[in-house]
Amino acid sequence: MKRIPAVTILAALASVTLAKSPDSIDLKTDRVVVFKDGYGLFMKKGKAHTDESGRVFTNDVPRALLGTLWASSADGTPVGVRAELVESVRRSTETFPATSMQDLLRANVGGEISVTMEKESLEGTLKQLVEPGAEAKDLEDRVVTIVPDNPEPALDPYNASYSARIFPPLPTPSPARPSGEAFAVIVGKDGKTHVIAVRDIKSLSGTTVKTEAPAAGVEAKRTKRLTFEFGNAAANKDVEINLLYLQEGVQWVPSYRLDGDLKQTATMALQGELINEAEDIEGASVDLVVGVPNFKFNDRVSPLALDRELRRTLTTIDRGMGNNALSNRILNSQMAYVGGDGGGGAQPGIAGFFDASMDTQAGQDLFFYNARNVSLKKGGRMMLPLWSSGVTVGHCYRFNVDVGRLLRQGLRDAPMQGGSFGSPASPPASPLEVSRNEVWHIVEMKNETQTPWTTGAALVLQEGMPISQDVLAYTSPGGTGSLPITVAVDVRGEFRDEESARKQSAFQRNGAEYDRITKRGTITLTNYRKEESKVQVNVSVGGKVTTTSDGGTIRLNDYRAGDWGENQGIAANQHSDVHWELALQPGEKKEITYNVEFFGR
Repeated sequence: MKRIPAVTILAALASVTLAKSPDSIDLKTDRVVVFKDGYGLFMKKGKAHTDESGRVFTNDVPRALLGTLWASSADGTPVGVRAELVESVRRSTETFPATSMQDLLRANVGGEISVTMEKESLEGTLKQLVEPGAEAKDLEDRVVTIVPDNPEPALDPYNASYSARIFPPLPTPSPARPSGEAFAVIVGKDGKTHVIAVRDIKSLSGTTVKTEAPAAGVEAKRTKRLTFEFGNAAANKDVEINLLYLQEGVQWVPSYRLDGDLKQTATMALQGELINEAEDIEGASVDLVVGVPNFKFNDRVSPLALDRELRRTLTTIDRGMGNNALSNRILNSQMAYVGGDGGGGAQPGIAGFFDASMDTQAGQDLFFYNARNVSLKKGGRMMLPLWSSGVTVGHCYRFNVDVGRLLRQGLRDAPMQGGSFGSPASPPASPLEVSRNEVWHIVEMKNETQTPWTTGAALVLQEGMPISQDVLAYTSPGGTGSLPITVAVDVRGEFRDEESARKQSAFQRNGAEYDRITKRGTITLTNYRKEESKVQVNVSVGGKVTTTSDGGTIRLNDYRAGDWGENQGIAANQHSDVHWELALQPGEKKEITYNVEFFGR
C-alpha cells in the first residue's frame, strides 16, 4: 500500500476584492395604507448598530415606485440610500447522493470504516478528507460588491420606453470542484495515522456508512441590498431608521350588506376584503382608503429596486375590465357625489365591530378606515369588518327609456333592454322581438352619518333572505344612495312615439337636404299597488326635446352617434335627456308626453 506523509492541500481560488459589511437592520412594517386600485404605501421602522462609516443595510429591497422610496432617521432627517447587488461567497451546505469514492469518504468523516486497496485493507477512524477547496470555509459570510465590467450609460427613468439591464446576468452558481488529488487521513487500530490517496481506495465498508455527501467547494449568491448612510458622525452608534415606499400588489375591495324588513329602516354594514400580493404584513396598522389618489409614476419602478426592466410602458396602463361592473375603474369612481366634507374621529350612528381597534379619520379628499394589529402573509386574503349603521330607507320605481333609431328597423324602443340595472340598451336581435318595458324597484338609503360610502358591491337581504346584489355608487355624507332590487310586477310602464309634424328640406348640409321631423313620445304608467308609489322616468333620445308634460325637466347635450344606430344621423342633431318625478296613487294610470325635433330623411 502506498503511504504519503500528512500534508495540507490548498487550492487556488479566483482573487476577489472584499468589502467590509455594515450591520444588518431588521425592518418591521409599522403601517400600510391600502388603495382600491392595487397600490399600497408601506411604512417601516428598525434599529441597528452602524459600522465605522455610519452605515447599516437590509437585503429586503422593495419594488418601490419611482420617487416614493424615502429613508429618514428617528428625528425625520432624510438618510442617504445606496442600492447595489452583493455576492456572498461561502462553502456549500447542500448534500447529494454519494456517487464516487471521494463523496463516500466525505460523508463518513469521523466514522469507523474499513477501506480496501489493491493488495491490503485498513480499519480505523476516518479523521479527515483532504481535498482541493476545503479551505473555502475561510470565505464564509464574506461579501463581494459586484460592479458591471461595462456599465451602461445613464438612462432617463422618466422615459416611458425606458427598459434596460441594470446589471449583467447572474451566472448560475455551482459547487466549485478545483482540480488536484484528494487524500484520506485514517487512524488505524494500531494508533498510527495513515494518509491514503483516494484514487487507491477500491471499496469502503462499515456498520454506519453514510451515503449522503455534502457538496465540495464554494458557491456564490447574489442579493439585492439597500445601504443606509448615516455619516461618520453616527459611526459605531445605535440608530433608528424609518422607511416608506409605494408599491403595487396590495388592494382592498369594499362590500356592503343591507338587511332588515326594508320598509322604513334597515341595517347597513361595510366590510373590506384585503388582498395581499406584495409582502408579508405582521402586526401592522392598516388604513383602507376611500377616494382616488393621483400617483403620476405608478407605472414605473424606482431604479433603487434594482429591477432589470421596468414593468411596462405607458401604453399598457389601462386597467379597464370591459363590462365587469366591479372593475377597478368603476370601484374608484366617485359617482353621485353630493357635497359634504366628512369628519374625523368616531362618528355618531356608526358602531365599529372592533370597538378598540377600528376607527376612522378624514384627510383632505381621501377618507381612511383604520384597523390595528393586522397580520397577513403574501398571497393571503382577509375580511375586515369596518362598520354597521342603521339607515332610513325609501322606495321608488324607475322607468328608463333609451330611444334609438335604426336604418332598417325604424324606431327602437329599448327601455332597459337586457343586462342589469343601468346597462346600455342594445338593439333587438330580431324585428319580431317584443320590447321589454321594465320598471325597476329601487331602494334608496339616506347617508345621515359623516362617513362616505365608497363604491362597492352590495348584497340586499330582506329579513335574512337575499333579494338582490348590485353596485352601490359613492355616496357622500348627506347624500342618497340607491340600489336596484328587481323588475317590478305591480308598477308597469309602456312607451310609444309617433310622428306629429314634418317640414321638408328644412336643412341642407354638404349638398344633401334634410327634413325637420317632430315626434311625440308617450309614456304610460300604471300603479297596481295598493299604496302610493314614487316613480322616476328617464328618457334618453336623439334630437332636441322642446316641450314636456307634468313638469318634466330637459337637459340638452351635443350629438351622440349612439342615438342613431346604423343610420348615424347628422351632427346637427342634439341629444336630450328628460326626467320626471311622479307620485302615482293606488290603481292610477297616467300618461306623460314630450315633443322632440330632429333632422332626418
